[in-house]
Amino acid sequence: MIRRLLILVLMAAPLSAQANPDRSFWSAAPRVAEPTDRRATAMAEAERLMAAFQVKDLFANVTDEAVPRLRHGPTGLVCSFYPGGPGAIEVGGGASGLPRGDLVICRSKVGGQPLIQSAIRRREPLPNLDAALEAFVAGVRGSYPGMAPEGETTYSSGGGLARAARQAYVAERDGLKLMIYVTYAQHGEWGVGQVMIGRHDRADQIRMFADREFDRARREIGRTITADGGT
Repeated sequence: MIRRLLILVLMAAPLSAQANPDRSFWSAAPRVAEPTDRRATAMAEAERLMAAFQVKDLFANVTDEAVPRLRHGPTGLVCSFYPGGPGAIEVGGGASGLPRGDLVICRSKVGGQPLIQSAIRRREPLPNLDAALEAFVAGVRGSYPGMAPEGETTYSSGGGLARAARQAYVAERDGLKLMIYVTYAQHGEWGVGQVMIGRHDRADQIRMFADREFDRARREIGRTITADGGT
């Protein structure tokens, strides 16, 4: 059920339209007038996003610099919404059959390249990290059926963080070679996944940025779930 839902949600996203990193991306609600101070601007944008996507019951505004950031209450996942593209938030519930908040997907883009961050609660966790990674990747593969692994899956752990898997994929769209970089970690019932997509000739930059953003998410999730007693 959860695997099918992930496939449908990720396929429904305009992810597949991002063959050209400079193409128009996700739509969002009209923007408010921006204050002159960059942090104040970012704070206002984070508030706008929570109101526009009706998620104030699930997220808190934790913006601490010029980048709007929202923190998912149940897990601590911090979603970043970088300047240069509209952001969007999707929440499982209703027709999905999942309790509200058990699936959240944050969409943004960095330098014109898609960044997707998500958290999902699996009441019946998959047997291992590789199975969880593959279930998550299935949602991405729905938009890029020809995507193929590039190199081996790498793993990292330590520092009080849950073990994480990282895998690069290569795909082609409209004659453009793309890199799809997927990272995933499991914390008890909760899994956190991230996808970043961009031109293959920017692979090193994509990896560096995505790893930094993902490690930020892992730290917050680990602290939150531990504080809540390992839920």
